Amino acid sequence: MCSFSPFVPFDPSSPLNRVPIRRHRDGEFWEITLYFWCYHFVENYYDAIDGMPVFGRPGVSHGFRLVLVLGRRTKDKVLIDILTQRSCEQRQLIAEAYQDATGSALQDDLEGETRGDFEDVLVALVSTPAAYDCHEVMRAMKGAGSKDDILIEIFASRTNEQIKALSDVYLNEKENLLIKDLRKEVGGDFSKALFLLAEGERDESTGVDVDGAKEDAQALYEASEKKWGTDESAFIEILCQRSEAQLRQIFVEYKSISGKTLQHSIEGEMSGELEELLVAIVKCVKSRPAYFAERLHESMKSDLSGDHGDCVLAICGGDDGD
Repeated sequence: MCSFSPFVPFDPSSPLNRVPIRRHRDGEFWEITLYFWCYHFVENYYDAIDGMPVFGRPGVSHGFRLVLVLGRRTKDKVLIDILTQRSCEQRQLIAEAYQDATGSALQDDLEGETRGDFEDVLVALVSTPAAYDCHEVMRAMKGAGSKDDILIEIFASRTNEQIKALSDVYLNEKENLLIKDLRKEVGGDFSKALFLLAEGERDESTGVDVDGAKEDAQALYEASEKKWGTDESAFIEILCQRSEAQLRQIFVEYKSISGKTLQHSIEGEMSGELEELLVAIVKCVKSRPAYFAERLHESMKSDLSGDHGDCVLAICGGDDGD
């Protein structure tokens, strides 16, 4: 029997207190008991109305902090189980309650107690979407050159609201406009397309102008298949500014005119970062989930060993071979 918890009254009927104690050889902690104690709180305090965890109770945040000082095997398993099985909104509640109860930022403690790719994944999970996007953009622009694949994925797939939110975080942290710093990092036609997207001013109406779609499809055809060379400006203007509903109709009209899909034409007529960006836009307009599934599949071809791999697979809900 164990009445270890200093944060809540001892309940002799709790299954928690029937967990057998196994002392480690080094005598520094009781692994099994502490694991169940921490996990017990985070798993079981739910609001009866909407199912959201009530993480405001001190025991929960203190318990979660205790996880961070446990032995590596236990700590990593608990962090994976908790953070990968919660929605973004729930993780923000955990982070807020953790800050209130302990006086420390959960992100700071994770950075102090974990390392490498595993640290990167956990920090991303407890970040707000806007902060995560902003920090990825900052990472892409850090050092010599830029990591264009990161910029392409973010600006091709985010809504106006999401782009403006990440720009606000960037302004707050860097005290400079994102678009101004982007101009120092990229150039050419790729930069023209990226800047249009980074402004967050894409038409987001849901209506479709069929006649307008036919005109744009014809303009794209004449800028590519019908002439020697390609007029990239026509593709940039249309793909970076038209609404997604309008673009879907343009795709239909383009195939009717040319006999090819627009994606096929872009891949045949262009190259480099501009091609990758425009193809990413086309894929996201067709289906964002399919685009991210493809990106996820590509990323899982790399090494997924250790805690980082366990964390990624827990988020994905299975392994790449399933």
